[in-house]
Amino acid sequence: MIPWLLILIVSFLGVWFVPPLAHRLVQSRCYRASAGRHLRIALTFDDGPGPELTPQLLELLASHGAPATFFLLGSRTEATPGLACELARAGHEIGLHSFEHLHAWKTLPWRSMRDLHRTEWARETLGGVPRLLRPPYGKMTVATWLWTIVRGRRIAWWTFDSGDTWPELPDPDVMAQRLIRAGGGVVLLHDFDREGHADREARQAYVLAVTRAILEQGRDAGFTFCRYSDLVSNTGGSATRA
Repeated sequence: MIPWLLILIVSFLGVWFVPPLAHRLVQSRCYRASAGRHLRIALTFDDGPGPELTPQLLELLASHGAPATFFLLGSRTEATPGLACELARAGHEIGLHSFEHLHAWKTLPWRSMRDLHRTEWARETLGGVPRLLRPPYGKMTVATWLWTIVRGRRIAWWTFDSGDTWPELPDPDVMAQRLIRAGGGVVLLHDFDREGHADREARQAYVLAVTRAILEQGRDAGFTFCRYSDLVSNTGGSATRA
């Protein structure tokens, strides 16, 4: 009985977790190929907006004439709706990042699905619901993955981690050089204010520093900066507002 039970458990886990992981791997490979062909970098920011950090990033991006994509957290946007409107007015792309930032692998499926698709804040603040959705922690189960597709959302992965959530912060210039050597891609950054973090100021300063390093070194290396949708449109996808 034990071997059969083990087989059933492994099979269940495979069906539950593998399809979204496979989707992520395939899509990320397509993004890297598209970025390399067209020398493009898409800066993306999760978990915001942050009342302190987001305005500074807006100013930095504007000074370089660079667009970006912001995956907003509903709970934080409700607290600072003016920042979301400011991002949209500045021409940046807006995507969803759930409401409470629940981890799909550690949450009951129906609660995780409800959190991913709780979008009344977007209708009230933005006047519409973006189609782009980046799952918290980059984690999905087959239930949240399929439900997201049924709801007409486009799942937005990334190809390059900026390191701003790593236990030890890396050197911003080194990370920019790694990105350039990788041929560009979709960069993961975070623009929330890290309330309660002991190294809050250092991490916020790092986000600004690595963004600046990528902008400056990327331009010098001949890369162009685009929104997430502009990069993935060359892989056969699109990300228009619904």
